[in-house]
Amino acid sequence: MESTEQRGLRTKVPLVVLLALSVGANLMLTFRLTHNGGQQLTEGRGLTGNMAPLRLMSTRGQVIDIVYRTGELQALFYFFSPECPWCETNQANFEALIAESPRKYRFYAISSAPLGELRAYAQRKQIDVPLYHILPESVSAYGFVGTPSTLLVSPTGSVLARWEGAYNPSTTLEMERMLSVHLPGLTFAPPEEARAK
Repeated sequence: MESTEQRGLRTKVPLVVLLALSVGANLMLTFRLTHNGGQQLTEGRGLTGNMAPLRLMSTRGQVIDIVYRTGELQALFYFFSPECPWCETNQANFEALIAESPRKYRFYAISSAPLGELRAYAQRKQIDVPLYHILPESVSAYGFVGTPSTLLVSPTGSVLARWEGAYNPSTTLEMERMLSVHLPGLTFAPPEEARAK
């Protein structure tokens, strides 16, 4: 029989590992943003300059080219992974961004996961918008480091904002202000032990 101390240790180890991974990802992001090959940073949000056109493959079999033109809506890219626990924590925000998208911005849910995995994810989560596969070279060109990552691009291709990770309260407020949306915040699933009781 497992003692309370052993059960507590079993719960703490994964949390410590997640914390270490999170700190490592933040350090890598900080390094990347401060050593970005001479490109300027804008208020710590991301790289400035115009983004190159982007080719994506949808789970519905469409190839789309995203080209930036004056007069169109802003483009909001949500880079995620079907297996990412932080993306799961951010799921309610992801769904809120999808709901607001037709009126306020062009929304692209993108992932480097294979199309079959994205189709299964869309079916499992009942997502009724296309999910897009992005090529590794585009992931790098657009500066996506980890998941989830959100990038707002102007109609002319300038980066307006970049948010890394699940949306903490200050990120939520900033996004709500910039996008004129309401986001529900983060959802945390209770540990297995609490659900069993």
